[in-house]
Amino acid sequence: MKKMLHYNFLFPLKSPTKYSFLLAILFIWGSVSFAQNDIPVDASHLKLVKTFKINERGTQGTLVVDPNALYSNVTTFSGSAYPNGGATLVSGNTITTLVADSLGLIGTNPFSVGQFKFAIGNLNAVDVSARPRIRFYANDGTNGGPGTYITGFSFNPITFTASSIQVYTGNVAPFAITTQAIWAGITFDDNTGATGITADQLNNLGMGLFNPTDVGTSTDDFFQTDAAGSFLSNNPAGKTYGFGGSPVANFGWEIVSSIPLPVTLTNFNARKGGVSNTLTWSTSQEINSNYFSIQRSEDGTIFSEIGKVNASGNSTTIRNYSYVDVKPVKGINYYRIKMVDKDNSGKYSDIRNVRNDALLVFSIYPNPVSENLILEWNSVEAGKAAITITDEAGRVFYNNESIVNSGNNKLTIEVAKFAKGIYNIKVKQGADSYLKTFSKL
Repeated sequence: MKKMLHYNFLFPLKSPTKYSFLLAILFIWGSVSFAQNDIPVDASHLKLVKTFKINERGTQGTLVVDPNALYSNVTTFSGSAYPNGGATLVSGNTITTLVADSLGLIGTNPFSVGQFKFAIGNLNAVDVSARPRIRFYANDGTNGGPGTYITGFSFNPITFTASSIQVYTGNVAPFAITTQAIWAGITFDDNTGATGITADQLNNLGMGLFNPTDVGTSTDDFFQTDAAGSFLSNNPAGKTYGFGGSPVANFGWEIVSSIPLPVTLTNFNARKGGVSNTLTWSTSQEINSNYFSIQRSEDGTIFSEIGKVNASGNSTTIRNYSYVDVKPVKGINYYRIKMVDKDNSGKYSDIRNVRNDALLVFSIYPNPVSENLILEWNSVEAGKAAITITDEAGRVFYNNESIVNSGNNKLTIEVAKFAKGIYNIKVKQGADSYLKTFSKL
């Protein structure tokens, strides 16, 4: 049975051709996939890119998805962290359990990975120093968790800031991943006592939680080993648990291809224009690109395609694209673009959102008017609209119902017999109501 962990139990910080390369070449570049090894990496290969303060949550403008990301979930911090725990003395090291997350990579395997981001949470009230040890496994475990060991990296000890989440970029010799999904995990130790960190302090080191996933996919599950250790073997013993989050939360990871992806997206924006939404984006490079799939979601999680835009195919210059969503849903519209290559592999953009509160937007002219008042509006959905015209005293001069089409509508109302003065026109469709004023000459 899965153990459900809700956000309020996750120690919130309130307290102290694409991929057309030979696998043999990958092996020459770096660590061989599925090799039983642990590669020591100097801390100089790490770069601190962001520190989140206590209770800091939401989209962080200083963190962006790498254009060559195969998976990314580091832009939106949830405000919570999950500590590894279980620190035990093992072969001279006091070391924690291993905690891992399942990551679904975009594109077509095999992959060459030379960089990754990870988010460390220090839930201690003081700065502490420890050695982070990163582990990657294929998603073929017999128990549903991590399976075949791919490779691992032990970084020199790092000092982690008290009560914070710190996101690091690690640069390593490229290694090969030959499966579409992996488990990425981390364990911490005291480097045989050299760091001075206590077992209790090690227990309070873990990973920050982020949502939603920006590139790739991940389930609502994470994995934790039954015991402490460095875990350089296949199928580590442990259990999978559910985050229990809504929306789904996951640990902060970004896996970056060491080979430039076919499409490099330089920007992606969404803006409202009346009742339609306009999406614009640009690319600085396209290699065998096919088309862009425009996708929309009402909850930011489940997306469906609403249109396609053809890509340039091959280009090394800036290319600009746009798409107009003429029928957005009422409320928040979430958008993303899937960049599809000629081999039908794809990569997702970041997610943008636009709020559309109105079902219809209307205008009247001429104003002032002497004979005929023209009413024009654009409606998101078909239906009926009640139209009422009253004078300043509230007396009704016009009261009618009009059929509304999805899209543009136009109605002419004769007001020649109205007395001179100021009038109000009210249009009501569903729960939405709009009021404008005009002058009768």
